[in-house]
Amino acid sequence: MAPALDTWFFGQVCIVAGEHWSKTYTGLAAQYFQPMCFGGSGMGSFVDLVHVAYVSSWIDYIFPKGVPFNGIRPIGAKSIIDMYPIFKCLNMKEKLATGNIQLTGTNRSKIAELIDSFTLYSFNNVPENLFSVIEFKKSSEILFDSYPEIRRACFENIVGYNAINGTNCQINPAVNISLVTREFLDQTIFPLSQHTKHVDCPKEKRENLYFQHNAIKHATAYKSNQSSSVPLNNSDTKFAYEKIRSTALWILVGRGNLKDTDEENLPPSWILDTATVGENTVVCKRKPKLEHLLMCHVTAQGMELRMQEGDAI
Repeated sequence: MAPALDTWFFGQVCIVAGEHWSKTYTGLAAQYFQPMCFGGSGMGSFVDLVHVAYVSSWIDYIFPKGVPFNGIRPIGAKSIIDMYPIFKCLNMKEKLATGNIQLTGTNRSKIAELIDSFTLYSFNNVPENLFSVIEFKKSSEILFDSYPEIRRACFENIVGYNAINGTNCQINPAVNISLVTREFLDQTIFPLSQHTKHVDCPKEKRENLYFQHNAIKHATAYKSNQSSSVPLNNSDTKFAYEKIRSTALWILVGRGNLKDTDEENLPPSWILDTATVGENTVVCKRKPKLEHLLMCHVTAQGMELRMQEGDAI
């Protein structure tokens, strides 16, 4: 239906714009649906945004209050999974794992064990006839696959950085996400101490930043050549990517701790949420507006990618 809506809507635009606008001119239609910084109207196409709307709605239903930096769902968060037993098949976890992970078996089993430790839900047991959840999975994969900066943003978030023990990871150049290195596969115990301590994301200057837009962070939590570690080989990288791609977008609603100087992120008093760190209670930042964040990436980076491929004016 989305392509038909795009065609109909642009046809209405052409009627208002005048005779020199033709609804059969695909190049003009592509330009119209781009951000204003690229000379467009600022309205994304329905084809691009249908996945944004679907994924952001589902994640907001699952995490209505987001996920605080301590990895525990806030008190009073009424997830759709808790309200409707049919969605129990998503195997929702109450919090991220802490302590140590025992690593045994093959390289892939070790990677799977690590990824499962920072996955709050999974699609492994979803029945084939639960079409709404299947479409949620497909839309998540499309966004994660199509826009490198979306998948990169998951692991630049404070929740994602701590959940994967970011100090022990590096950006894998093959897939543009943070993954463990080959040294990880030689371990028998992997500590999740970083998530317990809630380390702030470092801010390093990003190199080779091809997409210049306000929606894209110019800083990164990962140093270039962070260590002398060697990235995973192609087979293990592909396995890790396939396991992450459908369930990583929840990290984008991760909420950092509110600093005294960060008043603009102070939520209204009636939706104030706190997280407990040891004996201290800390106020959380506002829950990120996931739909807005994804739209910025889809419209801005989508245009950049089309320009690189020669498909845009």
